Amino acid sequence: SYNYDPNLKRENAVCFIGNRKSAYKNFELAVKAVARVPQVELRIIGASLSDDERNLLDEMIPGRFTNYVYPSAAEVSNIFNRSIALLYLSEYEGFGIPVLESMASGLPVIGLNISSIPEVAGDAALLLKESNVDDVVDSINSLLSESCLFEQKVSQGLKRVLDFSWSKTAAKTLDYYKYIYGSNY
Repeated sequence: SYNYDPNLKRENAVCFIGNRKSAYKNFELAVKAVARVPQVELRIIGASLSDDERNLLDEMIPGRFTNYVYPSAAEVSNIFNRSIALLYLSEYEGFGIPVLESMASGLPVIGLNISSIPEVAGDAALLLKESNVDDVVDSINSLLSESCLFEQKVSQGLKRVLDFSWSKTAAKTLDYYKYIYGSNY
């Protein structure tokens, strides 16, 4: 139920979704980047904030964050539709489903050009060579100031998600089993 609604008004907010306890997800990097773009709010989707996370946020971006505790898929899609980017700064992903969910909701992705993220996102994301604050800040600012780039990434993302579906996954899995076990399978 991740769908793009072009009628929803975009707000100056970026999203972070997922596990924040694992250092490789780079939650602190996301917070530091948002701290340097004063007109942007951080929308945190997932578990409740820990005391340490709340202290970090209160110190670095006081009053500019919202924690959405385990919202439904429809609510996440709505949050994505009203934001300008998903900060998916993970240094390791087995697949990266939030990248697809984000793109299906018309939300550009800022991610690292490592692990499975470039394979999933293709050219639809702003992929960074390194996990550093300057590059994340530059990417956020580019999406804010360059409406053509923003619209291009929305369009590329909506097109890219069409390459992925559970029916295609099932068909390719069946084809692989037929390949391994022969046509008798």
